Amino acid sequence: MAAANRAPVWFIAHGGPPTLFQTQHPAHKHWVQIGQEMREANLKGLVVVSAHWQAELGTRNPRIVQINTDPTNPMYYDYYGFPPVFFKLKFHATNPPSFSKLVADTIKKEGFEVNETKRGIDHGVFIPLKICFKDELHVDSQHATPPIPQESGRDGMPEGVPLCQMSLPDELISGHDAVEASIALGRALRSLRDQGIGIMLGGQPVHNLRVAFSNMQSGAPNAKTGLYPPTPFSQAFSSAISKAVLSKEGGEKGRDERIAGLLGHPAYKQAHPSDDHFLPIAVAIGASYADEPVKEDTPIAESGMAWNMYRWG
Repeated sequence: MAAANRAPVWFIAHGGPPTLFQTQHPAHKHWVQIGQEMREANLKGLVVVSAHWQAELGTRNPRIVQINTDPTNPMYYDYYGFPPVFFKLKFHATNPPSFSKLVADTIKKEGFEVNETKRGIDHGVFIPLKICFKDELHVDSQHATPPIPQESGRDGMPEGVPLCQMSLPDELISGHDAVEASIALGRALRSLRDQGIGIMLGGQPVHNLRVAFSNMQSGAPNAKTGLYPPTPFSQAFSSAISKAVLSKEGGEKGRDERIAGLLGHPAYKQAHPSDDHFLPIAVAIGASYADEPVKEDTPIAESGMAWNMYRWG
């Protein structure tokens, strides 16, 4: 497949279950746009990596990941404390054995080991994709938790577009080792794009839930935007990610170094108390090319969070 027809890479700020019903939130609106982009790309498949799945193999081997081989892609409700409706959400997607095998074989050729497992798709995948490919969502409120939201239950991937979720590198790897392993994973996946297979990474540019929840309890959103005021660290790190991702200086090597260098940013530890929501950005950097177009949307800091999203290709 010519580079002009290469499938895109999307880094998506995946939000949380309530964002699903916050129709006026900039992230929700952009998910709708991403869905249109995915349809127009005529994808042959979609590989997804979420912040909510780091390989659980008890090894520090940076070159081993897990891949879901369950052909039905069941729902994995990896959250708690929400109303019952959030445990009834559905998103229909298939993962044929031939597709998960293609993904596994592709990264094996690049030196990765693969641990096959049957696991559902987590909310870092199904929350944004439900809006990307929504059938019908009845919404009672644009804020936090709606009273009794109802949905059609028919949201799902377009017909003929399989979806395979795979893990980040092992959870025991952290810091620079985890970033380097995540970039390498993206590189290993990159050739799939030339077969028409898109790559989606679900994370969050800033992810400090303790601060976010505290601000929600003690403050109020802006009357015009509906967003909570940003913190100094969320603004600083959101801006730093923009500069690191969008700069073309130094080509591929320079870009890799800028992403790894963010670990030393003064705001990093507040922006990311743990690495998990940052690592999908590193995978996206590996899966994309330094010389291809990159587009940024919703570079918005909100409370202890940020919503920068990117598309390459």
